[in-house]
Amino acid sequence: LAQRSGYSYAIPVTGFFLTVIVIVFCELAPKIYAATYPEGVALAAAPIYRALVLISRPVLWLTNRMA
Repeated sequence: LAQRSGYSYAIPVTGFFLTVIVIVFCELAPKIYAATYPEGVALAAAPIYRALVLISRPVLWLTNRMA
């Protein structure tokens, strides 16, 4: 019954379409937008990167001291 109704193809087809959607909306679109508006993206992302640097600085210092 599953083979006649098409359910056997549901998982591969869904996986393919989800992969295409993820690649387009999570990889290509942000890359194209950032290439088109580099200064705006950099200014918007700078506070996030600054916070990540401040959070990871003690961990990096500790691992460097242990090495």
